[in-house]
Amino acid sequence: MGVTLSVIKADVGGYVGHSAMHPNLPKKARGMLGEAKNGKEIIDYHVTHGGDDLELIMTHPMGTDSKEIHQLAWNVFKECTAEAHSLKLYGAGQDLLADSFSGNVKGMGPGVAESLPATYTTGTGATESLSVSLRSENCRGGFGMERDELLILPFDHRGSLLEKLLGVKGRQPNEAETEAVKDLKRVVYDGFKLSFTAMGVPMRKTAILVDEQFGAEILEDARKDGITTACPTEKSGQEEFDFEYADWKEHIEKTNPAYAKVLVRLNPEGDVESNSRQLARLKELNDYLKETGRGFLFELLVPATKEQLEKAGGDKGKYDSEQRPALMVKAMAEIQKRGIEPDVWKLEGVDLPEDARALVAQAKAGGRRAGIITLGRGESAEKVREWLKVGAGIGGIIGFAVGRTVFWDAIKGYRERTLSRQQAVEMVARNYGSLVALWEEGKKKRQQDPQAA
Repeated sequence: MGVTLSVIKADVGGYVGHSAMHPNLPKKARGMLGEAKNGKEIIDYHVTHGGDDLELIMTHPMGTDSKEIHQLAWNVFKECTAEAHSLKLYGAGQDLLADSFSGNVKGMGPGVAESLPATYTTGTGATESLSVSLRSENCRGGFGMERDELLILPFDHRGSLLEKLLGVKGRQPNEAETEAVKDLKRVVYDGFKLSFTAMGVPMRKTAILVDEQFGAEILEDARKDGITTACPTEKSGQEEFDFEYADWKEHIEKTNPAYAKVLVRLNPEGDVESNSRQLARLKELNDYLKETGRGFLFELLVPATKEQLEKAGGDKGKYDSEQRPALMVKAMAEIQKRGIEPDVWKLEGVDLPEDARALVAQAKAGGRRAGIITLGRGESAEKVREWLKVGAGIGGIIGFAVGRTVFWDAIKGYRERTLSRQQAVEMVARNYGSLVALWEEGKKKRQQDPQAA
């Protein structure tokens, strides 16, 4: 019997960045190919993916360029595209360039590789081994480089924004207050987008971090525009990490960010029981994100204990420079030891290059490939710029996440009516664009003098 191996693939939708596929899509494909096998249309099959390319590997007796086999693959891709649309995945059906099947998928978008038929005689025990290499240029370990820059504008602030700009504390905002916060966040998002044209910020390097409560529409718009998104999972304003929603998995599926983010306050010399509870919750989230192919953005804060602050003479700045860097490394190691593996660490800035290098070494310990971005922590513009200059000069630090330094004066002025909406939007664009320019300048210096990194 002549047996042909057909490998047909298409990008029918996935996560922003083209790095992974929602598990529902290969599940649907397996169901359809299983029915085809039961109906004797194909001999056997395997479904997998490279990045967000759905890969159908089929054996059958119909030869190369079989209309029936190509029709089967096309039907699978169309059904999976419909599923991708329902899940609001990025780029749903983007490889399907035609509305209807015309006899062969070649020229219609999907990629095809087929072996010439091999003949086997039943009972001879003859076998032939074939290997199929599947790579997406954007998947981890693919032919392209991993994303080495991530310049985030975070505006997932909830409690602090409500209290300081609207005077809402200790209660949920009413409908008018909710709409006011949504409007403020839209100002930030519009300024972020304006920076692409007004400041020359390269969109492919950027991302936004915004919450579901006040930014669900922004998250949806960003996905449609091809902007990388991140969404927080933690309850706002809590000293100990816990999930915002009891059904947090459903909310991640609903908002569908490229990265799920956590904010964790963990001092390795602090409250042992609190640390243990947090790590247990974080391990559960870690395992879910790895299973579903989403990125894990881990914001780690290491606040001083009473004893540590006393050692610094009550000087928080002295704690930051003399004790915090080593404690951060120790905290990262403890988190990794628990099987929690962030894709990106969002860390407080450090003053010394050697401290930054120690953080990178821990992030990449044991062959890990995680990157680090520097957070702003609401510091002054001058302090943030100092931290970014240090980070930009160190290989392994891939960007920043600076929010309040960029947008606070703009939305405060807009709220207090000292700035028009357009003026506030332009201020956000300028502030964000200036930090991107600072980062690019530091990175350029590092490239000119690699030994300095």
